[in-house]
Amino acid sequence: MSTDDPAGRASRMPPETTPPRTAPPLTMPPRTARLMDLTRAAFCDPYEIVDWPESVGDDAQCLPDRLISIVDTGAFDALDRAGRRRLSLFECANLFSVLLHGEKAYVAGLAARIHEPATASHAEYLHALIDEENKHMYLFSQFCTRYAGGVYPDHGFPFPADGPKEETDLVFYAQALLMEEMFDHLNRAVVGDPSIDSTVRRIHQIHIDDEARHISFGRAHLEDLVERLAQTAGAGRLLAIGAYLDRYMTVMLERLANPRVYQDAGLDDAYALRRQALASEGVRSLHAAATVRSRGFLTKLGLVGPEQAA
Repeated sequence: MSTDDPAGRASRMPPETTPPRTAPPLTMPPRTARLMDLTRAAFCDPYEIVDWPESVGDDAQCLPDRLISIVDTGAFDALDRAGRRRLSLFECANLFSVLLHGEKAYVAGLAARIHEPATASHAEYLHALIDEENKHMYLFSQFCTRYAGGVYPDHGFPFPADGPKEETDLVFYAQALLMEEMFDHLNRAVVGDPSIDSTVRRIHQIHIDDEARHISFGRAHLEDLVERLAQTAGAGRLLAIGAYLDRYMTVMLERLANPRVYQDAGLDDAYALRRQALASEGVRSLHAAATVRSRGFLTKLGLVGPEQAA
């Protein structure tokens, strides 16, 4: 090591005889280039895009009844209008918290992968996607801290780190896509109900608009990853990955039934309420509706068998 380089930087530099790189510049695929153009056109300032009132939910609910986890229980029936509005506020904050934690994990994993060979040609768009996910997290956190006492804790469902690279990458991008598609269904249910608080609908609409582009990218990229893996992995391995993804969808949606929410809304027996909610027909129907699109796509890719998609 040179005594003129106490930090040891010289030993990490390539030798002077290394030939210059001669590879042509990467070209963004046409679909991704189109998404980049749409993203530029939709660029917004997250600090100006929502007018934050002093309070929300005073005269309107923050979620439709059918998205409230305990809607099919006696505890919900016993609430008066003010109690239902208060419960809907905390349920909405929990929904935003689940999304925030999911997007936080997605951003971290994507940042680690963005310039790898499989995604290098998409890198410009993926930097823009990360920017949009950061804006979403800001909006979700602002809602939670302004109106619900803070973001609900992250219970963790980490993206995989162990296993062959091609499998962990596939699962990573699949989980991100499934999260986006499931919550897009819920977002649209909120936006489609004019009785819901206008600030809440505004946040959901922003998320819908951006995630439409993210879902388009995610579907195309996942198709490519599955096609590559299928060349070396058998159908049984693909179905095993699909079973893992099926469990992921269930766990993510079950987090919408949060005992902390019931406690914050002043309800008793919070954990018993969660068990009742998850066993109710309303929650089962909502989960089925939120996943039907994704299950169909996973079936098309060979990750889920027809009997699992039903």
